[in-house]
Amino acid sequence: MNTKVPQVIDVLMKYGSFARPLVNRALSNDKLNPAWEEYFKAIRYDWQKEYTLELKCVERGIRRCRGDQTVKYLLLSLELSVLQNLKDRKGIDCTLFIITILIYLLNNLYFVIVQELIDKKIR
Repeated sequence: MNTKVPQVIDVLMKYGSFARPLVNRALSNDKLNPAWEEYFKAIRYDWQKEYTLELKCVERGIRRCRGDQTVKYLLLSLELSVLQNLKDRKGIDCTLFIITILIYLLNNLYFVIVQELIDKKIR
């Protein structure tokens, strides 16, 4: 993940659409991860109320996630927001199901890691 991305996210959460110049600046960065680029494009489309274009960016961003869980969950939450704006109940149910499965898998992975650490400490 780019080092500046968390700072940009903090500003986005604090100032909302007033952070538009910062999002434009982030998009002008050539070294930006493709998934983060799609996230920022989707944010811009959200401000313009272009929900179908935003949904396309979100879907491309989810496909371009390569091990970066942060942007993946941000994109999934953005997808829920877009589907709600488009009044697509079936899509919302599907996305919530995917998020539930991912959280379940993360919890199981966390449990396995903790169990391995406990086993190593006991030995």
